[in-house]
Amino acid sequence: MLPPEPPADPEEDEAALDAWHQAIANTAYFLWQQDGSPEGRADQYWQRAEEKHLRQRAYDVRLRQGTSDGGEKDFERRSGK
Repeated sequence: MLPPEPPADPEEDEAALDAWHQAIANTAYFLWQQDGSPEGRADQYWQRAEEKHLRQRAYDVRLRQGTSDGGEKDFERRSGK
């Protein structure tokens, strides 16, 4: 099963936006706990979780399309990394 996808138009698809945010929040919380629950870094954990979900989504899409790089180059190009 693919991870939730960020909605194309958040104003029109509130359920998709809620699912996307919940998935990111769950991952951010997991990462935060794994690092010993440091205070004052919520934004960093949110960003890490969001990037993780976007990379996974791109990888899953590329696998279904039969591309070997998993979309990492596309993600890097879009995110400026």
